[in-house]
Amino acid sequence: MNDRKVLQEVVDGTANIEELQSRILDVFMGEIQAEVVKGTPVDTGYMRQHWHERRIGTKQIEFSNNTAYLPFHITGTGLYGPRHQMICAKGMSKKNPRHLHVMAWKPRGGGDMIFRRCTRGIRPNPFIENGIEAGIANACEAVMQMFRSADHVIQ
Repeated sequence: MNDRKVLQEVVDGTANIEELQSRILDVFMGEIQAEVVKGTPVDTGYMRQHWHERRIGTKQIEFSNNTAYLPFHITGTGLYGPRHQMICAKGMSKKNPRHLHVMAWKPRGGGDMIFRRCTRGIRPNPFIENGIEAGIANACEAVMQMFRSADHVIQ
């Protein structure tokens, strides 16, 4: 169904409201998903690639991600997370019981390995909320543009 026909049916009062709702919901679903995916933090790209959307009934949409570490990005960890405590390595090394455990990682940009006994953690990242807000704004503009272009054609 084209935009002109949709607007003409709305003006005439003959529009199929369920079909119009479905079309508008598809616009919202696409725009919100695009913005959430765009804002998703990327290291290897796994979390960005595993967003799924589905419709629930005729008026709801659901977004999900099966990445195990997504909750840590949302709530933060360490000092910035729900426990507000430093993250520290605990216990002794199994290979050498005299040495304490340490955390080790390689920096994202390359360089030497980093070894730490404790770390502050990561701050919460509101990328999902920001993506939803931006997606809704984009979808509203897209729907308005759809009706503006159809209105221009009818007149």
